[in-house]
Amino acid sequence: MGMHDVNFDPEAVDAAFGEFEQGAAAAPAGGQLVPAAADSDGWIDAARLAAGMLADGIAPNWQITREAREEWAVALAACLEDLAPGGLGNMANWGPWPKLAFASATIALAGFDLSTGKFKPLKPQPPEQAQAQAARPKAPQGFTTGGSPGTVDGEGAQ
Repeated sequence: MGMHDVNFDPEAVDAAFGEFEQGAAAAPAGGQLVPAAADSDGWIDAARLAAGMLADGIAPNWQITREAREEWAVALAACLEDLAPGGLGNMANWGPWPKLAFASATIALAGFDLSTGKFKPLKPQPPEQAQAQAARPKAPQGFTTGGSPGTVDGEGAQ
């Protein structure tokens, strides 16, 4: 088996790579992650809203303090900034995975009923089933029904 000599000029390779880097930085490709400005705080408002929804709507009995909410919101905003820089206002420049995750979360949240803590049915219910479900009393927020200890209608009810 014969060997072929390979000759290359490292300076020429470095120069070609440098031209490539400059061109790529000057014109990002569609769907490529484009970082937000260094002073961006595009996610903090959304993260604070999520912290409030978590504390007040989903887990009110946990009595999450304002300090803990803020700490969680700041950490969430930093994570989201890392994945999708610039917040919702920079969505056109996000990569495809953050866009898909955001769209999926939006669809899921639209199908979630905070009053019951459950997702809405995927298919329409027959009228008699929908009426029966609407007539059932709802449990107070933060409690469940079912007769087990620690619930509204069970032993050890709060």
